[in-house]
Parts: sequence; C-alpha cells; structure tokens
Amino acid sequence: MMKSLVYFLSFLGGTIAALGQGFDVTSPNLWKTEAAPFAFKYDGRDSATFLSTWTRTEKNAQAASGPVHQVIYEDPATKLKMVVEVRNFTDFPAVDWVLYFSNEGTADTPILENIQPLHTTIPCETPDVILHSAAGSCQSIADFVQIATPVPKGQAFGFGTTTGRSSDGLNAINGNVSGFPFFNIQIGDHGILGAIGWTGDWLMDIDEAADGKTLEMDAGMLKTHLLLHPGETIRTPRILLMNWKGDITDSQNTWRKLMLAHYSPKDLKGNPVLNPMCFCSGGGEPIDNKIATAHFIHDKNIPADLYWIDAGWYGKKDLDWVHNRGNWWVTPEFYPNGFKPLGDALKSANVGFLVWLEAETAMPGTTFPTQHPDWYIPKPPNSGSDEDFPDSLNLGNPDALKGMTDFESKLITDSGITWYRQDFNYSPATYWASQDKPDRVGMTEIKDIEGLYAYWDALLAQHPGLRIDNCSSGGRRLDIETMVRSVALHRSDCAGIPMGEQFHTQGLAPWVPLNDGIYGAGLTDASNAVQIYNSRSGYSAGINFAIDPKFFNDDHALDAARKGLNEFREVRPYFYGDFYPLMPQNLDTGSWSAWQLDRPDLNSGVLLCLRRPNSIYSALQVDLHKVDPAASYDVEVRTTLEKAPLRTVSGQDLAHFQVTIPDKPGSALVFYHKK
Repeated sequence: MMKSLVYFLSFLGGTIAALGQGFDVTSPNLWKTEAAPFAFKYDGRDSATFLSTWTRTEKNAQAASGPVHQVIYEDPATKLKMVVEVRNFTDFPAVDWVLYFSNEGTADTPILENIQPLHTTIPCETPDVILHSAAGSCQSIADFVQIATPVPKGQAFGFGTTTGRSSDGLNAINGNVSGFPFFNIQIGDHGILGAIGWTGDWLMDIDEAADGKTLEMDAGMLKTHLLLHPGETIRTPRILLMNWKGDITDSQNTWRKLMLAHYSPKDLKGNPVLNPMCFCSGGGEPIDNKIATAHFIHDKNIPADLYWIDAGWYGKKDLDWVHNRGNWWVTPEFYPNGFKPLGDALKSANVGFLVWLEAETAMPGTTFPTQHPDWYIPKPPNSGSDEDFPDSLNLGNPDALKGMTDFESKLITDSGITWYRQDFNYSPATYWASQDKPDRVGMTEIKDIEGLYAYWDALLAQHPGLRIDNCSSGGRRLDIETMVRSVALHRSDCAGIPMGEQFHTQGLAPWVPLNDGIYGAGLTDASNAVQIYNSRSGYSAGINFAIDPKFFNDDHALDAARKGLNEFREVRPYFYGDFYPLMPQNLDTGSWSAWQLDRPDLNSGVLLCLRRPNSIYSALQVDLHKVDPAASYDVEVRTTLEKAPLRTVSGQDLAHFQVTIPDKPGSALVFYHKK
C-alpha cells in the first residue's frame, strides 16, 4: 500500500495527537477515541469532552460495499449508540467512513446536533495551501469549471450547497467555490483528495491557522439539531479521504482509478459498467415509430447500445411533460399495449432500453398525489407557482418508498427496461425545512436521502443487470453515494454546444469518470471538418446522439454516421484510463482544447485536439505524459473519419509532439501504441 512521508496529526479537544510516521489516513490509530476524525454535540456538550466515558467496542462486519470495521460507542445513561463504519482499501491509500446513531433506549434522546462526520486537523509543512475543486452544475456552459483557490489564513473558509442537491452550483455557499462535493487540498508536494457522500445539502469548512502550521477540516450536513425516538436510527454523510504525494495531476488519476474500482456500478463480471452510446428520443410519439427505429438500428447496423425514451410518454395526451408529472401511466394514445412491444423489439435487436421517470415529483392534482396524499410533501407556503414547486415524494415515508419501488419495479418487468433514468428537476431543501419540528431539524432530509438510496438499492437488487442514469436538471446530484449506484448520461442541462461539451468533459473527468457527452454531428459528408469537430467535442465515457428519420434511407449519410460512431467506439475505452489536460480549461473561441487519454495497461493512448473556430494557430505542440523516451511507438494522426497510415515515432519525439489542424474549427485524434 502506498504511504507518503509526512506526519498525520488529528485535532481533538484542542490537542493535536500524532498518528505516527506517514500521512496515513488508513492508520488504525485514526480510530482511537483520542484521535477520532469526527465530532458532534450531545445534550449541549462537545463529543470531545465525554466520548471517552462511553462504552467502546470494535468488530469486523460485512456491509453492502464489502468488509468493514466497526467502532461502536454507547452512552450508558441515555442508550444512544454510535457505530462508526470504516472501510479501508488494499489497493489505494484511502479510507471511507459513515456514522450511524441509534436510540437503544425507551425514551427520546437529548438533542444531537452539529454532527460533523469529518472533524480533524493536519499539519502544514508549507503555509501555502490550495483548495482544488470544481463548480457544481447550474445549466451553464461553464458548469464544472475547475477551481484552484488559496485557503486564507486565520479564518474559516466554507463551501457547500443550499438547495438540497449535492452538486448544485446554484445559490452555493461560497460563490467562488460553488457546490461540488469533491476536493483536493494541496499542501506543497502532497495533499488529501476527498469527497462528501451525501445527496442533500452539505457544508465543508477549511480553517488554516494564522501561523500557517495547521489546517482544520470539518464537513457534514448543513443543519442538524434533532432528538431520536426509541428504536430510531439515522446515518451521516459518508466521508472519503485519499493521501497523495508527488504530482497533482497524477493524484487525480489515482482518484479516477479509485472511483472506477470502488465507486462505480459494475457489470455482471465485476468490471466498471461501460457507459453506453445512446440513441435518444422523446416519449410523446406513437410506438410504431419507435419500433421502426428499433428495426432501423438493427437493419442499418447503427452502433447504438441503448434506445432512450425521455419525458412525455405518460399521462394525458393534452398535457405537456411538466404538468403530467404524477400521472404515471403509459399514455394509451401513444402506447396502446404499453412499452412491452418496443421492449421486445429492442431485445431482439440486442439494444438496451432506457425510460425516463421523475419519481420524486408530482404536480398537485395529478393521480399519484391525489390517490396517495400522505406520500407527498406539498409545496411550501409562499413558494411560488405550482409549476416551479410541485409536490415532493417523501421517500422517508415507508409507504411512499414501498409504493414507488413497487410501481417502478413493475414497469421495468412489464416493459423490458434495462436502464432506469431518474430525473429530479426541483430543489427540495425548502420542502424538508417545512416538515422539520424545532427539535428535529435535519430529520426530514436525512430520512428522504436514506430512502433514495434504499429505493435505488431495491431496484438494483430486484433486477440484476439493471443500470441507473442519475439526472437532476443535468448533473446536480453527483456524489460518491449516487456514483456507486448510477452514472450520469446527461451531465448538464446546457448541452450540445461544442465548446461547452469540451469544457464539461475537462471539468468532470478528474473527479467523476463516468459521464456522457453530446455527440453533436449532423448527418453530412464524412469529410466535413465542422461536423467532425462537433462530434469529437462531445467525446466522453459515453455519448448521446439521434438520427432524424428523414435520413433512415440515405445510405450516404448513414455511412458517415456509422463511421463517426464507430470511431467513438474505438476511443471510448481510453476514457477508462488516465486523463491529462494539455491545455487550460477555457471558453476562448480563439484557443484550443486538448487532452491525453492514456492506458498504461494497454501500452497505448489517444490524444484529442480541438481547434476552435477563431483560433489563428494551425498547430499545437503538446507535452505528453507517461511516454517512454527510449521506446518506439506506432502513431496514427487522424483528422478525418478515415483511418490514417501508421508511422513509427520515437518516444523522445512523441513526448513533445506537434499536431497540425488546417481547418477552423477542426480536430485531430492521435493514437499511439508502444512497440
């Protein structure tokens, strides 16, 4: 296991306790009571002042994620039990943990508040500490902008979310560091990468001492002030930390490997799920058209992994998709026999089947909230129009959780659905707050988020091989808890703009490997440099595309489409390797975008260069990473959709390679393989 060569210190009760040689978050010493990396207040007292008086036991256990170690504390007076569930990794210098609080007594507990599953202090060998992160999504071309912010000395520096969605950049706590629950704290040549696993609101505070010698980190839910009833259990956000030392870009690639290995859905063989090439369509059209599309995909050999039906398939034909939410029945005017005939056609064509549902939303007066009013939280008073504030499904209600699980599970079974797309187009924070009592602040959110995880887990357990697409007005619920259960096939509601697609890929790739871009090509001649540039701009771990039916019998256009899509299929495996940005993330139409995707396990990689429309530069020299200067490489430089001849290039020359693109906009792929 990798260990770096600095000291790890943990702050508790005003003291700093050494954890020994090495900045080792995997050290078992971290879980000693005097060095515990968490804090809370109970009955008005800080946990540091009493935790040592509680009974303490340890044991190994089996969780859904694998083997864990549990540290168990119990208050002999009130019978409040806290279980710290710790997961170490044999293949990464990382640890994650989550706290569970249970009332084992017969009376309500005193108030439990300010629960911080992360509360620790580390030394700073250099006074210059930099926080690296990204902005959350807010339907902008600049979604996921990369952030590198010096941490101010002698004052708390906080960032987080306020809307109830974990990666929502709208109304974020710190406007300079918008809501994104991933961070890399750089302290000279080493640091800590981390994540907050919670799909609601969260807050992280970083406080560097005025003398620059220590750094305190605190993270948890935005607000907790609650008592527990007898028999009641709650959980906290999950905390993940990973040590690194050396180059910061290499640290992000180690993080990508960690995400793929342990925080991504797996196929039936245990490998990270392959993000699909999605043929997209709306829901509001006759099923005969869709079955014809399924036959078209098969007969014309269109390389699509998945056929996607988005909003509009449900409810009353005369209502739009927004106002029909909650009328969750398959519209008979479009689908007289339901989805099954289409599911059968897609199965015969060996194409997956995705269907959209905004399960947590229902418009007032629609069928589901009318039949089950107790399942929903109504819009908060004085909160705006019904369209902006629908009723909110309360997954913390066991009846609502079971009812929606049963409904969606039956739809999956009856229809042959292989991908479940869950959308979430509103901010739930005000709903949660409207239900909380003064002595239960945070409880509605906790139970709702726990219910969301239980809902997804139940669907995945009931339907082996099912995949979940996590959408929330684009990518506004991206965190390690959703990532382990789902992927993001639609990462931003500002989609399909070539420069924006480039920007989003470069912003998300260091943190969230599995996300799809928009394949922006029109069906024109394969030699059209603009269309090739548009399509390559959307390359990510997967792509979404559509083909207008007017081209279904245009063999020339379809040949161009197949070439472009098959090219992406050739590039896709490299998005599961290391990602190296070769140009700064930018929105300058006179600049270039460029990055390197390297697969050391395959001794190969690909370089993607995109010359933007107003760039005056026809060539770019790039310094490639992880190239062996003593080796020789087979290299292909491809500017069209036709494969180019291979040539032999020395490692020394490949390491400083010049790419020429005559067209603006234009693009080039450079494939390389070590001989």
